[in-house]
Amino acid sequence: ICLRMTSWRSRGAAAVSRAPATPRVDEAAIDALFAQYADVEDPDWISLTGFSKIAEAFGLDPETDTKVLVMAWKLKSIEKPGEIAKREFREGMTAMGIDSLQKLKDLIPSFDPGFMEHKEFSEFYRFCFKFNREEASKKTLEKEVVVALLPMLLENGRSPFVKSFCAFLETAPLARVSADEWNSFLMFSTAFPSGNISGIDEDSSWPTLIDDFVEYLQKR
Repeated sequence: ICLRMTSWRSRGAAAVSRAPATPRVDEAAIDALFAQYADVEDPDWISLTGFSKIAEAFGLDPETDTKVLVMAWKLKSIEKPGEIAKREFREGMTAMGIDSLQKLKDLIPSFDPGFMEHKEFSEFYRFCFKFNREEASKKTLEKEVVVALLPMLLENGRSPFVKSFCAFLETAPLARVSADEWNSFLMFSTAFPSGNISGIDEDSSWPTLIDDFVEYLQKR
């Protein structure tokens, strides 16, 4: 361990000096921006209505544009579905190195999920499930919400099964989809990127919903 530390000190000091500095932000400006969109009755939160106003200020449709969901993810929305706490907003803006509405707008083109590597997209995909719940205590999403979300999130070629899975869900005798089922659909899509499931292992341990979907595909 001592040798490693000595090696780091001898080789790493210059590297540390060359490391890019974290952009400095104006915390007061961030708080002022948050206040513009905060809920009147609960000023420590930006509600879904307030967040939609931010999206609309950028010319984005909050109901159909995936960049809006990426923006919510980047702004660290965690505690309440569809809302952003003041501390989350501060953390997200600081992490992005920005402190104004214009600087946030300038980043919007980079919020296209198509730019994400698989690991990052998987994290974003899991976030989308949580963000779209009716409330934090819910462990499932309404089937109708899932059917609306999946084409938005996976239309960029990440799944060959989007249309067929949504058609399957429309006829499936269930009202809600669990987080495990939601996450497993992306895993299933990644496992069979060509859409060919002829070599699927019959003993694989997918959730029942995915097993039923496989049976649905095989009968077509």
